[in-house]
Amino acid sequence: GYPQQPWLMTPIPNPASAAEHHYNRAHIQSRAVIERTFGVLKSRMRSLDRTGGAMVYSPQKVCKIVVASCIIHNIAIRHGMPLEAPEDVEPPENIDDPPYRANEMAEGRRSREDIIRRYFT
Repeated sequence: GYPQQPWLMTPIPNPASAAEHHYNRAHIQSRAVIERTFGVLKSRMRSLDRTGGAMVYSPQKVCKIVVASCIIHNIAIRHGMPLEAPEDVEPPENIDDPPYRANEMAEGRRSREDIIRRYFT
């Protein structure tokens, strides 16, 4: 559902080579781990869950927010804090997707091709 970006890798819709198939398989496995991790973080950091699936910040700022959330989550685990969601959570608001620029998509495709060439051929 997201276009390829320099900071966001997506699977190849119609893989043509063995390397592209290997990349897609690795992408699917990695994404499953990430989705579970985001679910845990959203359970602990309710402010992350209120975004409706899109944080309207720059990718650099979102990275900092996610890293800070991971650090806080790890501190909570070390201190034995339970992972329970409050019952009075408001539903997420609808947030428009950020605009995507064609040059970022082309740069993202080049990044993906470089990853495939380096690690999957």
